[in-house]
Parts: sequence; C-alpha cells; structure tokens
Amino acid sequence: MSFDSDYGSAKLAQAIIAAQAAVRPAKKNWGNPAPLVGYDLTPLSCGFFLALGATLTPGFNAEVPYMTGSSAILNATFFNSFGFFYLFVGLLSFVFFICSFRTNICLVILFLAYTIAFPLLAAAEWKHAEGQMALSHRLTVGVGAACFVVSAASWWAMIGGLLESVDFPFTLPMGDLSRVFPSGASVLDVEAASPSKME
Repeated sequence: MSFDSDYGSAKLAQAIIAAQAAVRPAKKNWGNPAPLVGYDLTPLSCGFFLALGATLTPGFNAEVPYMTGSSAILNATFFNSFGFFYLFVGLLSFVFFICSFRTNICLVILFLAYTIAFPLLAAAEWKHAEGQMALSHRLTVGVGAACFVVSAASWWAMIGGLLESVDFPFTLPMGDLSRVFPSGASVLDVEAASPSKME
C-alpha cells in the first residue's frame, strides 16, 4: 500500500468517528459493549461472511486445489478442512455464550443457538466428506433449526435495543441477568468488606 492510500484511509476513519460523535446524543450512555458483540463481532458478522463468500466464490479460486481431475467435483479434503473453519467459529461462539451470562436472556439464547449450530455444521461437512449424505443432510437441517432461533433472538434483541435507544414508551422484555450473575467488582467488594479481613 502506498502512503497516499494509508493517509486517505486514516482521514476516512477520522471522518467516520467525527460523524458518529456529532450524531450521538451528549447525555445518553452508549457504553454497553454487549450489543456490539452481539451484532458486530459474532460469527455471522462481516468477517465470517467474507471468509465464507470468498471461499465459495469461483473468482477467488479457493476451491480449485481441492477439485479432482477435470470433473470440477470437490474432494473430501475440502469438506474436512472447511469443517474446521465452522468448528472454530463455534468455539468463538462458545466464548461469547459464556460472556453473555452478564447481559440478558435474549443474548444467552442467541449465543447458545450459535454454539449449537456451528459444531453441527462442522459435523455435517465431515459427514459429507465421508460420503454419508443422509446424515449430513439431517445435521444441516438441525443447523437450520438452530439458525432460526438465532434469527428470532437477533430480531428480538435488535427491536428491543432500538426501542430502548429512542426512549420509546414501552420496551420488549430482554430478561436482564446483570443482577443474577454478580460482576467481578462486586465480588471483590464483598470479599474486602468481610469480617475476617477487617481484623
């Protein structure tokens, strides 16, 4: 990359940050990172779709090394390796699932469904590689059911977040879990105030 393109990218980033600061209300607290994780950093975010789309787009030639002969049929190695892609996206979803316990029930359901969907998708790819197409199809149907739950929870969370952000007269119940699972800071405060520490 040349200096000019890097400088232009930096200027574009500064312009975006300035526009966001101008639009953001001064008195509203926008500091909750959970919706950011739920909508921008999840496995179905831009990075996942770009990797998936680039792999499956013929122009990128990502599949060519895995084709057998001149038949242009993908061999088992492609499906085996692609299964690991889904498996590790599922691992990322599991991390998000654990972290969502301090947010709300809606995000817990969303990330639980992701955590179920991606390992099932990996298993479907591996069974496809083994030639067990009927089992691969059943696993893919299970993935579709889990992704339906993801979609429903995502829409619920998005609509609830939008209603709350514009201070609408009513909101959707999200199932706040912040009181159920105490924060690390409150646990440290309780330990510091215990009678054994005061002696």
